[in-house]
Amino acid sequence: MVDPATNSNPFMPAARGTVPGFDWQGDVLNNQIAVFISDMKRNEQYKDLWDKPQTLEYIAKWYFTHQRTMPTWAQVESASAIFKENFRVSTGSGGSGINRANSVRSLETEILNQSSRMGLSLEPEVISYLANVAFDLDYSADQLTNDIVNIIDWSKVGTGTLTSTMDAVKSLASSYLVSVSETTLRDYAQKVASNKTTIDGIESFLKAQAKATNPWLAQYIDQGVSPIELLRSARDQISNSLGLDVNDVNFTDSRFMDMVTVGEGTETRLANSREIAKAIKQDDAWKSTDEATGQLAAVGRIIGGLFGKDFF
Repeated sequence: MVDPATNSNPFMPAARGTVPGFDWQGDVLNNQIAVFISDMKRNEQYKDLWDKPQTLEYIAKWYFTHQRTMPTWAQVESASAIFKENFRVSTGSGGSGINRANSVRSLETEILNQSSRMGLSLEPEVISYLANVAFDLDYSADQLTNDIVNIIDWSKVGTGTLTSTMDAVKSLASSYLVSVSETTLRDYAQKVASNKTTIDGIESFLKAQAKATNPWLAQYIDQGVSPIELLRSARDQISNSLGLDVNDVNFTDSRFMDMVTVGEGTETRLANSREIAKAIKQDDAWKSTDEATGQLAAVGRIIGGLFGKDFF
């Protein structure tokens, strides 16, 4: 089917997998589109679509993002034919209506399964749109997945492979003492989901970043020892001395990194336990800890024993 006004299929993307100006994450929920749809529902010209809300809304969204003007009835009829019966049965370059319907239905199932695994809950019209585009453009599996990834609305992402990837990357970044933002975690999750990278690839990058940030760690990382494993005992020592939860001892914070490193000329090395203890006592927070109070009391008892009276 073609648009009589343009002699082209109004729903065929100009670029693979996209409709120019169409943003499912933004425009679908945009107030202007809601007004546009509302106007179509009040216009007698579109009365035949009033009992087909899904088709009406899709047509309204498409024409709004393309023309910002109401479509002609000829355009609406053409679009309705393409997506009649809930977008499933249509004819055209994709083959007979029955074959197309079966193929599109299969693609819809694949899109639903993939998006569900990712933790996405896509609207039926979005699934139908993606399936029809994938059918018309003869998408490969990777191209289909990429289109699903491109419409992620992070405000609606539930538990799934996207969040599990974010958790995995966050854990890896922590083990290599690299700070990563929520935006970066999301970007990594999308790249893994669309097969543009892997967890192993991300780990290699984090290793390189860790060595660039703290060159003294390079020898340990190259031996297969992660920085957090190397500093585990030091982290416990700091946690116990300062009365902190062990997870609050973050070595991306210079406050704690300075406690476990010693500068010798232009070189930096790992501090030993005695040096770490000395550095801890120089931290302002140490003075109000139980450890500081206990050591002060012990000194008082020693002096009291020497002079026959209590001190402190």
